[in-house]
Amino acid sequence: RLLASIKSNINYIGTDPNTKTMKGLKEMITTFGREARTYELLTIGSEVYKPKKNSLDFCFTSPPYFDTERYSNEKTQSYLKFSNIENWKEGFLRKTIDNCYRGLKPNKFLALNVANVEGQYENMKKDTVDIAESVGFKLVDTFDLILSSQQSDSKDEPIFIFKK
Repeated sequence: RLLASIKSNINYIGTDPNTKTMKGLKEMITTFGREARTYELLTIGSEVYKPKKNSLDFCFTSPPYFDTERYSNEKTQSYLKFSNIENWKEGFLRKTIDNCYRGLKPNKFLALNVANVEGQYENMKKDTVDIAESVGFKLVDTFDLILSSQQSDSKDEPIFIFKK
């Protein structure tokens, strides 16, 4: 996301509670960043970051699917902060979507990449759409992201496009 913003010559705000990830992102800015743009990196989770109301032109996020994607063992990781799917859904996913809604200007978009996790979180796509619509977003499109893996066949993940 950061490299795309640099290439697109736009300002960027990024959140991630993983300190190693943030170190790498800061190095990318030093190496590739543009002086005429601002890059704000916050070492916090997206469920914590409260942007200024109606200040953002676009939000994009891909949550870590509860505890399927474990990026570190730092206590700030959402799978450690929220002990089960229900708590994670309300404490992380809903708050992240709420924060995007708060920050987006009217008629702007949230792109949200999620997938169901077989045997673990099989309703993630439905829960995500339900939460987004309950906070005021309207689902306007869905794109299929095709992921390939050396271990298995290709897998589809939707990117839901919501409008404020």
